[in-house]
Amino acid sequence: MRICIYGAGAVGGNFAARLAKAGIDVTMIARGPHLEAIQARGLTVQTREDRIHVRPFATDDPRRAGPQDAIIVTLKAPALPAAVDGMAPLLGPDTAVVFATNGVPWWYFHGHPGPQAERRLTRLDPQGVLWDRLPISRVVGSVIYSANEIVAPGVVDNKSVRNRLLLGEPDGSRTARVEAISKAFDGTGIEAPVFDDIRAQVWIKLMGNLAWNPMCALTGLSIPDIAGDPALRPIALGILQEGQRVAEALGLTLDTDAETRLNNILKPGPTGGHKPSMLQDFELKRPTELDAIVLAVQDFARELGIATPNLDSVAALAVGRAKALGIY
Repeated sequence: MRICIYGAGAVGGNFAARLAKAGIDVTMIARGPHLEAIQARGLTVQTREDRIHVRPFATDDPRRAGPQDAIIVTLKAPALPAAVDGMAPLLGPDTAVVFATNGVPWWYFHGHPGPQAERRLTRLDPQGVLWDRLPISRVVGSVIYSANEIVAPGVVDNKSVRNRLLLGEPDGSRTARVEAISKAFDGTGIEAPVFDDIRAQVWIKLMGNLAWNPMCALTGLSIPDIAGDPALRPIALGILQEGQRVAEALGLTLDTDAETRLNNILKPGPTGGHKPSMLQDFELKRPTELDAIVLAVQDFARELGIATPNLDSVAALAVGRAKALGIY
């Protein structure tokens, strides 16, 4: 199977290295010093168990790669509309495109069983280029659990004990393409189960990101620090509760209530001190995922008539800070 990792930074680098080590034909679309280092010396991923060193084909020109069986897009949400035309040379007749991004995905209502089926989210795809040019029928939904950091060009530190890529067709069907992508991860150290309701999995992860990403970005604190702080904990809990009400109003049932989720954060864990992506973006002054992680949920809440005072306050502060940094 030919798999392209499109936007192969920290997360994508980890996935590419593990797939290549397992014998999958991997192409990396990357850029800058990270790409130059991979082309010159190969890609290194330091895991909790060992060190992986591979030399996959890496380029910043998708035309050099040719059609793929699957593309796993690990770009951040703000970069997606501008990248879609670059994916065109990678698309064969049956190429599936897996969007492994945080937050509410731009395709959220594609294949949706409810009355909002095929509704477009203009906040996440303002000109409709993703929906129209890809096209939408190629999309496979996904959720990633994998904490990674580029510690030097061409070198990724994978901090997770478990690396997971949850997969699912937007309409809930079990297709040959999603099963084939799942099977490609056998023996890689990345679990890739297929779910019948990938939106529920999106919300389970989003519930954490909704509170932790903007609060960590604003304060510079770790997730456990916020969860254990007597002044900050009630704000985080309020955001989690508000997010849960939005999810339930959209017809989803989440597996854990907000209070339990907050308490689980305080349990010892190997990635508790890992910096959330939004904090890293604020520190490095990179475009961040405020629209997908925070503001899209705020949009849903307003449409549904759900009050979100904690989310509204933190969102306003995070947007203000991002504007001051020149990244929003």
